[in-house]
Amino acid sequence: LFAWIKLRDAPSSVGWTLTLGTTLGLGLLAKYAMVYSLFGLIVMSLVTRDRHVRRAIFLAILLGLTLASPNLIWNAKQGFVTFSHTADNAGWKGVAWNWSGAGEFLVIQIVAFGPIFAAALIPAIRQAVRRGNWLPVLLTVGIFTGVTLQALIRKANGNWAAPAFVAASVLAVPWCLLHWPRLAKLGLALNLICAALVPAATMAPETVQFRGESVFTRITAPVALGDHITEAAMKSGVRAIVSDDRMMLATLTWRLRESDLSVYALPPDGLPANHYEMELQAPDDIGPVLLAVRRMPENCMRVTRPVAQPGLHHERRNLAAIELGIADRSCWE
Repeated sequence: LFAWIKLRDAPSSVGWTLTLGTTLGLGLLAKYAMVYSLFGLIVMSLVTRDRHVRRAIFLAILLGLTLASPNLIWNAKQGFVTFSHTADNAGWKGVAWNWSGAGEFLVIQIVAFGPIFAAALIPAIRQAVRRGNWLPVLLTVGIFTGVTLQALIRKANGNWAAPAFVAASVLAVPWCLLHWPRLAKLGLALNLICAALVPAATMAPETVQFRGESVFTRITAPVALGDHITEAAMKSGVRAIVSDDRMMLATLTWRLRESDLSVYALPPDGLPANHYEMELQAPDDIGPVLLAVRRMPENCMRVTRPVAQPGLHHERRNLAAIELGIADRSCWE
């Protein structure tokens, strides 16, 4: 955004063209959410009447895509696996109207940005439109609108629109400082308090409850389930755990990183759905393992020795019951 503002004022600047292209490319390598900025620049190139600005945008995009090309080439060779993974996260398998989910998503955005700055954002956007400052508007309204629609037709996590806050801050904070200076200080104080209290609350997650349930269940439940699975594996005498659940694989690989227990992903049916299915494949000589799966492979049902169920179930937080059993590699091949 800073490079864009500078380039808009000096469209012939080679330095700011290179800066814009470099940050775009590095951003794409870091996180695909940078594609929001790519689309915003494409739109700006289509609406601007200044040929110098249009040329600078074209060169910046070309440089950005060149820097990101190793990842794009790798994706092409892997069947665009990370794109299919993103689609799987978004649940693009038809429309299931989710009005409460969309409302919850919008409330999360207001709380995350801070209610005062969220209120200032509306007049700030109007002012930016009148002045022709379109890129921050596109990166704010475009992202919020797109992800809200995603929340409406299927689902969306609150952080999926996080890149919008960068542009939204550029719009809302100066407007608020100019028109609501006292409220701006109050808004900043509220945000700082929340930024301190929320991490502090994670130190004692069970004490923060809503309607009789810990608000941190999404964090604590997988940890508790992972501990149960680890205990079951140690009692069974196996040397490895195999799972088809991404949350369990993420939890176990971290918590057992210095343990003698190895963690592997159940081979996918088709393209890998996540990093673990691609990188954590069980070796040929793995021997007996503890299967901790959402869905037991059909061939494993007949030969697997069952293990006591963990008794943890929290479907709303995307943590379903896990089946446990002792098996060897032959049953899922």
